[in-house]
Amino acid sequence: MTQVWHIGIINIVLAIYRLAKKEGIKEPKRRGRKGYNLATKIAILAYVILNNKSYDKALDDLKKSRLYLRFGAKRVPSKSSISRWKSSLEPYVRLLMRLAFLRLARGRSSLLCVVDGSGFKLGRASGHYLNRIRKKAPYLLVTMAYSPEIDGIFDLTASESSNSELSAFWNYLFWQIVSAGIFWGLIADKRFDATWVIEWLESYGIVAFIPARGGKLEPKDGPRKRASERHALLKSIKHFRSLIESAYSSLKAFFNEIRSRLDKTREIDIVVLGLAYNVARLVAKGEE
Repeated sequence: MTQVWHIGIINIVLAIYRLAKKEGIKEPKRRGRKGYNLATKIAILAYVILNNKSYDKALDDLKKSRLYLRFGAKRVPSKSSISRWKSSLEPYVRLLMRLAFLRLARGRSSLLCVVDGSGFKLGRASGHYLNRIRKKAPYLLVTMAYSPEIDGIFDLTASESSNSELSAFWNYLFWQIVSAGIFWGLIADKRFDATWVIEWLESYGIVAFIPARGGKLEPKDGPRKRASERHALLKSIKHFRSLIESAYSSLKAFFNEIRSRLDKTREIDIVVLGLAYNVARLVAKGEE
């Protein structure tokens, strides 16, 4: 796993802008005066989110550096425009993340998928302050589908910490993984050790590598035992799950606190981070 953030925010956002233009993604036509094109919107939004500052500070930096000109804009957008873009651009940013992943996977017809979750802190309160007021730090649960063979993020989703990784997987990621048709196997931890999960994966031709829970829940036969034995064999060859932990560490090295207050804007913050990771991998490989 290669650390890629040394490339820098500006180079990553410029690469996002070039990729969006190259892929030719377009929004539906709307009435009214012509504004920013989609590639410009995504690039400016990525710049604001990746800087992890207030809208005022991020847009002020953008104006002083005149970087907006390199993103195809004639002027710096307003804060209200950024808010609107956060609400409307999530499907396009997610699509661009997927397209960047497919570029990383070029030449490979079948991949292994690792699914795992991690918490991102919500808000800016320090650990010292939270200890003083005797409160636990709230966090956002991010669940990711990651390919260790290409070091790329296929998809990811954010949910409240009260939800489980299994819920996030079943409600969204499972259907994205099976519909893609490019994954031959899936690795997960004991949280996913359920007969119905393994049987559903196998029914779509995906081999499950999931360790079984011990004690009274340890299986003696059936799908869970098969998946556990396969996991032990694969782990003896290579510990693929450690690679997704490294990917999460790399994401959190960029920023590990989500300042957005709404679920919709938190989701796009995470998706932009995933897009930046994939695009940075393309830049590191010399493909973007």
